[in-house]
This record gives sequence, structure tokens and C-alpha cells, in this order.
Amino acid sequence: MNKIFLCALSIFSYHLCHAASFEYLEMPRKEHEGYKYAAKVFERFTLEIPVRVLLKEDTPAQTQWTLASTHECIIYNPAKGRIIPLSDKTITVSYRRNAWHVNEHRIATSQLYLIPQEGRLKSDGVEYDGFFSIHQQNESLYLVNHLDLEDYIAAVLPYESVPSWPAEVQRALCIACRSYAVYTFLQRRSLGEKWVYPFDLKATVMDQVYKGHER
Repeated sequence: MNKIFLCALSIFSYHLCHAASFEYLEMPRKEHEGYKYAAKVFERFTLEIPVRVLLKEDTPAQTQWTLASTHECIIYNPAKGRIIPLSDKTITVSYRRNAWHVNEHRIATSQLYLIPQEGRLKSDGVEYDGFFSIHQQNESLYLVNHLDLEDYIAAVLPYESVPSWPAEVQRALCIACRSYAVYTFLQRRSLGEKWVYPFDLKATVMDQVYKGHER
């Protein structure tokens, strides 16, 4: 009976996801500079069920984030449809005088994407699947990891379970973690403008512990 219930719950949450309206990464239009270049990078990130996980939240005065990429990456400014290639694998990010500063680039906008051409991005030395976005909103700065739900669950399980637990318990926990994530981000997104944050889930015990590929 428990198996039937858990299976039904998993199927229900999966269909809820596909019935929802998701915020996908918006491609630059064909008339924008760098369209052909961007298309090759963006095709890696057609996420089946995308989730947005908060990695950092700071104030402008406190913020100088040092990120990294295992390969070259790009900055994407959705407000302008502009693509800026980054050749440096170390990425320094700060916000001052109403603009983001990413390495030597000053970009006056509230939101940017950092997208790896290959491999993964890093924050605090930890690799993450998907891509990052950075936001200036409500007098705070946010670093958000966008990735597919299944990649998120695979990274959550090592920190929400104990390796010695029986396989049946591990399977049940996997379904529980997935169902919690789906329920939480659907609930928050359904709030529309009342949910004023650029993420769905926190990477802490406030939601589920998520540490990317840290081992």
C-alpha cells in the first residue's frame, strides 16, 4: 500500500510540474547581436523541469563574489539581449553605483545570467549544474542556480539521507524530496507578484540542503 501511495505521489507531482508555467531562459531574438553564438550555448539548457535555488543573498556593500568556470562562459543581459564572452575562468562579481561589475565589464541592469559554454560554474570552489543568475532586488543581491529538477534531487539526497539506510528507505526519501521541491516551488510561483524573490528554493535546512557537487 505504501508503495502504491508513493508511486502515485511521484506521478502526481511530475504532472503538476508539466502543467505549470515555468520561467525558461529567454533566448535573444534573431536581430540581437550574438544570436548565432548564443544559440549554441543556450541549447545545452533546455531544462525539462527547471528549479531556481538560492546560493547567496547579500547587500551591495558586502558583496564581492568570486565565481569560476571550468570552461569559458558568457554573460547574458536579458534586458538588452546582449552576449558578452568571458575568457577568464575566474569571475569577480560586485554591485556598485547601480550597476553590476563582472570582471572588467560594467553592466547597468538589475539581472544577468552567467552561462558556461561547457562544463560547470563554481561558487566557493563548489561546482554546480546548470547556470547562474545574479539579481539586484529589494536592496539585496541574489546569486541563483538554475538547474533541472532531477539534477537538484541527485545533489540533495546525499545531505538529506544516511548511506547506511536500506534501499527502500532511500527510494521513499527520493520521492519525498522531489515532492517537497515540486510542492514548494509551485506554491511560491502561484503567488505571482506576491512572491517577490528571484528563486524557488533555499539551499539550506529552510528548504532542503543543497551543496551542488561538493564532496
